[in-house]
Amino acid sequence: MFKSSILILSFLICLVSFHSCNAKTEKTAFVIENVEGKIMLESKDITLPSDKEQCIDYIVKNISLDTIAYLSRGIGSTGIPTLQYTLADTLLTIASEKQLQEIAMNHKSVVVRAAIFNALIRKYPHAAVEVAIQGLYDFTPVGTMSGCIEDIDTLSMLRVHAIVLNKEYYHINDNDYNRLDSILLFSKITKKMDSYGKLYKKLNPKPDYYQRLLSLYDKSSYTTPIIAIAKYHKAEDRKRMMELFQYVGYKKSDGLDDALQAISEWPDNAYKSYVQSVAKHFLKNKVGFTEDLYSALLCYEEKWVTPLIEASMYDYNSQWNLYSAYKDNPRPYYRELFNKCCPTYKDDNELQATCK
Repeated sequence: MFKSSILILSFLICLVSFHSCNAKTEKTAFVIENVEGKIMLESKDITLPSDKEQCIDYIVKNISLDTIAYLSRGIGSTGIPTLQYTLADTLLTIASEKQLQEIAMNHKSVVVRAAIFNALIRKYPHAAVEVAIQGLYDFTPVGTMSGCIEDIDTLSMLRVHAIVLNKEYYHINDNDYNRLDSILLFSKITKKMDSYGKLYKKLNPKPDYYQRLLSLYDKSSYTTPIIAIAKYHKAEDRKRMMELFQYVGYKKSDGLDDALQAISEWPDNAYKSYVQSVAKHFLKNKVGFTEDLYSALLCYEEKWVTPLIEASMYDYNSQWNLYSAYKDNPRPYYRELFNKCCPTYKDDNELQATCK
């Protein structure tokens, strides 16, 4: 009898110990490797559930309480880290690609869809492109903040913008990149997307795009396709370009910017006098040269360009615009001029001084 009691007691002790161990396991939180993340969760007194699915639900629910999607790790002039970004980072370590894609595409909260897309593209760029394509007509407005910049945009434009302007940063492959370009060009919302995503500037001049570009172009209302049309270097488009120059004139406008970008894509000798006239008009009226004007000027390796650029160096903005134009097309012919006009920048396109 005494031995039986001992056996029963031993069994009960083991059973209690087993449950105690399980209880400890259940309370063990997911560990965040990022030091900033640990500090952030500790300061907010947050313990993430140990169960993976519960943890995913907890994070998504927490993000859904926000009214702004934070697209950078730090915000404001001091770069204060946000809980939302920390939680989204954590989600990348525990949720599958398919789960992240589903949340970014279909969650009822637009802030969640934006924040999780911003996380998805950092780890699974192909899946992010799929979300952008499938959600091309999701025009739900969403408030965002990246660094010091606060903005309101549609979710569709936010996604497309992230992809088309950050191809190298997010490691978007060429197939995905070009596929999105093609879909955008032939979509009903092309005109909404091009200025934000610079679609025509980076569009490859494929033969099957040409007629679509011509159908979109209108010199009086929608000039941006001329940037892509110019890439084909077709003789019949020279007349179209000259007509645009005459229509937009020399005053600073979107039409003028498009004309100058088109010249950068096709610096034909017939366009030299127009570029020269625009530069002289800007100087006469003390208008700062734009990056597009500098880009067009630098396409012509001729003596008349140098004095125009030297005379345009009004302020820091002029240096920045010239630097931006030169880095995209660093011609050895203008290296000496560049070093003279932009002493704070290297001619290998790297900043020597921090932008103030």
